[in-house]
Parts: sequence; structure tokens; C-alpha cells
Amino acid sequence: MTLRFAFLTALAAFHLVLVACGAAHIRLFSPRTPVGQTVTAYSALSGADNSFGFFAPGVAPQFQVHFTLTDDAGNTWEESGEQGTTREANLRFDSTASMFAYKKLRGEVAKSWAAALFGRYPHVRQIEVLAVAEDMPTMKGYREGCRPEWDTVYTTSFSRDGG
Repeated sequence: MTLRFAFLTALAAFHLVLVACGAAHIRLFSPRTPVGQTVTAYSALSGADNSFGFFAPGVAPQFQVHFTLTDDAGNTWEESGEQGTTREANLRFDSTASMFAYKKLRGEVAKSWAAALFGRYPHVRQIEVLAVAEDMPTMKGYREGCRPEWDTVYTTSFSRDGG
């Protein structure tokens, strides 16, 4: 075994230890020390700090938000978050939609979107907001026949003032 091979093998083993620690939520080094800062940075950059939550028995719900807009003439149309000009814009919308997981924030997020839509469409008089969550069954539930379902988690309506 060459020295180079032994060094690379040791690095690979150290990386696997960091992956196992990340999955187990164990921190080997304090991030307050220079060594800990280096290891923490490496773990974050390489993905070794991932908790691998996608192997969990349950999955958090996915949220979607839909808007129904009505203009002065009574015309109605729908918009959703998947209408961004870029993938990044759609990811940002999805991140904001996930705020509906927090009951305290639902009204404020809905008000913010309604204000943005009223600004984009000056002729709109009413906006209805519908937030839904896709509830995923546990793996056990799925094996027993349960399937994902979309449930309404929030709905409200906003009207433009007479001005």
C-alpha cells in the first residue's frame, strides 16, 4: 500500500464518519474551534452534514397556493405559484407557500400575496386565496392502502377598497 493510497483511504473513512455523524445528529467537533470550523465547513460543502430525513417514516406536507382573481367587469381567472419566469422564482414561491405550515403566519402571508396581486392588476376587485397541503401517509399507512390527499388548510378573500 502506497502512502498516497493510505492517505486517500483515511480521508474517505473520515468523510464516511462525518456522514454517519450527520445522519445521527452527532457533532464531533465544536464549531467554536478552528478545527471544528473547518470540519463544519467541509461537512456543509460536501453534504456530509445531511440528516437524511427523507428516510424518515413520515414526510412533511407539500403546500400549494391558488388565487382566484375577479376584475371590475366580473371576469374571473386563476393563478398559482408555478407561473414564475424561472425555476428559481418558482422555488421561492414554494418556500413562501411552506409558511402555511405555521398557523400564525397564514393570514400575513395571504395579505402579502394579495397586496402584490392588487399591485400587479389594478383592475382586480377581489382575490380569493386557497392554500392546500398534500398530506403524505407514513410508509406503514401507505402499505395499508392510504394514499396522499390534498387538504384545504387556509382560505380567505380580499376586496379592493373603493379607491
